[in-house]
Amino acid sequence: MTTIVDVAKSAGVSIATVSNFLNGTKPVSADKKRRIEDAIEKLRYMPNLSARNLKHKAVADIGIILPNINDPYYILILQGIEGYCRQKGLFANITVSHEVPDLERSIIRNFVNKRLAGMILVSCQPENTSFYDLHIMRNQIPFVHIDRKIEGLDASFITTDHKLGMESLTRLYLEKGYRSIFLLTGPQTYSCEADALEGYASAHRKLGLSINPNHVWQSVLNKETAFKAVSFALQAQKPDVILTTSGNSAEGALACLRYIGHKVPQDVIVASFGEETWDQQTADDAIFRTSRPSIILGRQAAELLSTQIQAPLTSESRSVCLHDSFLDRLGNDGLSALPRKTPARSRKKEPVRLKSQQSLSLLM
Repeated sequence: MTTIVDVAKSAGVSIATVSNFLNGTKPVSADKKRRIEDAIEKLRYMPNLSARNLKHKAVADIGIILPNINDPYYILILQGIEGYCRQKGLFANITVSHEVPDLERSIIRNFVNKRLAGMILVSCQPENTSFYDLHIMRNQIPFVHIDRKIEGLDASFITTDHKLGMESLTRLYLEKGYRSIFLLTGPQTYSCEADALEGYASAHRKLGLSINPNHVWQSVLNKETAFKAVSFALQAQKPDVILTTSGNSAEGALACLRYIGHKVPQDVIVASFGEETWDQQTADDAIFRTSRPSIILGRQAAELLSTQIQAPLTSESRSVCLHDSFLDRLGNDGLSALPRKTPARSRKKEPVRLKSQQSLSLLM
């Protein structure tokens, strides 16, 4: 069995330095910290958390790691988590990975060293199962991950049904006669994004239609990359509909279309997964959004974690899947609010009205 002595020897530091690093009792230089971390991973060393907690009372803090706090989706998830934590006397330590794997790993190591009561994570490296197994599961830390499933990890997982959501959204427009339907999705290493792409493909298959590979764009989920993707797509063909898997991507697509001069939704429809909220007036009506129960998802994630914290030896990992709602925006049949595609030959051209002064927009 690997001991702290083995770690110290492998890292080339004293036992006291390793102890200071693990317990956070004294600062450790960046170089020694890196060497100790490498030794811990190489030797697969697991601190005896039970013994440590006899000396140090376990805190009621939990760690939350999100990809960003710019997307309304994550903000509402955070609201749900915080609301539940306040009721249960848990304190949320909120951090952001910025979709940087190295930063996320560093945050997790820090949370482990601080002996937090549990963690909630939206991973930016779900394929790195061994890291989570070594640092979280083997340390028996209560853990819940959201949306981006870490395969092979026996941990609680909660998400919305991205496959069914995107399949339903795609089918709405296919059944109305639209055929040039573009999809902006995130990296396929994220299970939620892979599920959305499968839903898009499934909607086409069920109607006997094939997918144009050029209609699917995969990129980082933010406004800037969505703006760029749409600008490139428009050079080849103007889509009838642009579907996105995030609100930020939808905003970027809308900004690009308006910049070029397209009317939305008259010329191009933009549709996306959206958030269930009481304040619908703040949303841009040009974008059609589904209604995801984001706050409920965050609350249930915190509830799953709280159950594990209270009964770590008896609670089992669970998987929970929520669903988007379409009825609020589309009426009872889910279709009534969508216009049918007008055949190209019957479209009426608007007369060109020239202003006395015209402006020129430049994109640098």
